[in-house]
Amino acid sequence: DACSRCMTKLPSGGARCQSCGTRFCAESCLEDAGAEHAAECPALATLKSVHHRLSCDLESVRLALRVLARRAVEAHAPDDGEVHFCDVDALLTHAQDVASVTPALSKASAA
Repeated sequence: DACSRCMTKLPSGGARCQSCGTRFCAESCLEDAGAEHAAECPALATLKSVHHRLSCDLESVRLALRVLARRAVEAHAPDDGEVHFCDVDALLTHAQDVASVTPALSKASAA
């Protein structure tokens, strides 16, 4: 498994969101997730109870939620000159790292 924020391999232990169970490599990554995770957390918490009724894999739903959460955060971001992610390509910059940690994800993206 990979950290939800930085996509590094999860160490034993790490941190977990109390509300939705999303896993992070450390408390610092959980804190850095900030507004973005706050935007996706309620939906991720709901997924726990309905994931068995989905017609697609859970990781695809989580990715879609991440895109929507980033768009929501970006819509309210200040015009501060910072690089803000607002498209799927930006989310996939760690695709090789994720594929090495999550073989099922690499199989799904190959399909």
